[in-house]
Amino acid sequence: MSDRVVSMLEHRQWSPEQIAEKLKREHPDDPSMHVSHETIYSWVYAQPRNRLKRLLVSQLRQGKPKRGRRASASNCSAIQVPDHQTIHQRPAEIEGLQ
Repeated sequence: MSDRVVSMLEHRQWSPEQIAEKLKREHPDDPSMHVSHETIYSWVYAQPRNRLKRLLVSQLRQGKPKRGRRASASNCSAIQVPDHQTIHQRPAEIEGLQ
């Protein structure tokens, strides 16, 4: 399958998303041929630093040599509610309401 992916990236200049969809349509009954676009990206970036990797990365739409990391939830600048109270701090008379 990797030869096929290389061919689609290099000669047809398809994106990993297009390749993943094409493989699913061509082989609907063969789950071993179903691969996500993220798997294709991971495979490209996992290649050793050589001519093949440079070629594959250059065929990607962005053509970046490394993928950026996504921000984690702890790094997000979420809006903080001032003086917020947890549910455990609510008044006792609220407990009986439905």
